[in-house]
This record gives sequence, C-alpha cells and structure tokens, in this order.
Amino acid sequence: MTIAILLALCLIVIISTILDYNKRINEKNAFIISFSAIKTIKSLFGDANPVDPNLNVFNGVRVISILWVVLGHTYTFTQIIIAPNSDQLLNEMT
Repeated sequence: MTIAILLALCLIVIISTILDYNKRINEKNAFIISFSAIKTIKSLFGDANPVDPNLNVFNGVRVISILWVVLGHTYTFTQIIIAPNSDQLLNEMT
C-alpha cells in the first residue's frame, strides 16, 4: 500500500515536471504544475529578494536563541537521567 502511494506521488511529480518543462500550462493543469520538480527547485533555491535586508541579523539571533534553548534542555535532561534520584538532583541544584 505504501509503495503504491509513493509510486503515485512520483508519477504525479514526473508528469507535472514534463508539463512544466514543455510549458504546457493552462487552467486545466494548473494544479498539477504545483507538483513540478522544476518549479519547486526554483522556489527553494531561487534568488529571494528580502523586503528589508537590514533585518537579516534577526535570523542569527533566532538561531543562537534556539541553540541556547536546545543546549539548556540537553543539559537539564542529561542531569535528570544521570542523577540516581531526584532528591540528589534537587540538592545539587539549590
């Protein structure tokens, strides 16, 4: 069953890519073209023009914040798993 679904999706992608490559886009197959590999790759790796390039610094701040949270959770969960019991953990934290 899973293989049939994956094959159907692959077939849709292949057909839509062929239609997009041959520029046979009309109202009937506009939905199918949304599965085109060419269109998807262009939208993912295309040259995006940001509205305000000065706000790109917030992406770095966001990444650092997420890494900080992941590091904190990793440390906390590691301490909980390694501690023999929760009383010892609470005594060490306070």
